[in-house]
Amino acid sequence: MVDILTILLLVTLAYLGGSLVWANIITKFYKKEIRDFGTNNPGTANFSREFGLSGGFLVFLGDVFTGFVIFTICIDLASRIEEYKTLLVIISPCFILLGTFFPVYFKFQGGTGLAKCIGVACAINPLAFLILFPIILIVTLKTKAFAVVGALFIVLIVFFSITKYEYNLMDLKYTYPDLQGLFAVALCGVMVLLKGMHQYKLRLY
Repeated sequence: MVDILTILLLVTLAYLGGSLVWANIITKFYKKEIRDFGTNNPGTANFSREFGLSGGFLVFLGDVFTGFVIFTICIDLASRIEEYKTLLVIISPCFILLGTFFPVYFKFQGGTGLAKCIGVACAINPLAFLILFPIILIVTLKTKAFAVVGALFIVLIVFFSITKYEYNLMDLKYTYPDLQGLFAVALCGVMVLLKGMHQYKLRLY
């Protein structure tokens, strides 16, 4: 019974945390609606085009940090249920993205979830994030190609996570290769791709 309650708590936390879409939250301070502008997507790129790069950067950080924190909490909770740990590590980021796609706080109209996916990848390997982030930030500011740089960021973190090594960060121990985490990131990447294709009406053929 306790395990079931913990699982329900975990997926609910993941969904509600994922529903924090920062482009929507920040535009409320402008008394505007992000879906009335540009591509109608409540994401970093669309926000930056309408409200400036600095605001877009805050949206990006908010979404990445939310994905990172929520998934880190989920990993900690999952570690308490050894029997279901692998399953929970894989499905919890999916619920984070489902919250972003269909946020309960914003009439179930959300974004593509790329920044949240980056946050999930960062939770898989926070050391790689700390190393890569300054480089990615500079490239982003120079190119303003948020989607391309974001996808590259995820690929690089995955690359850093397939080599055999381990380290401790605060009270958490990270051991690689992390196959559970890599599968979770890959699944999230597919979800983001499919949501983006649907939202922008794109096809692979």
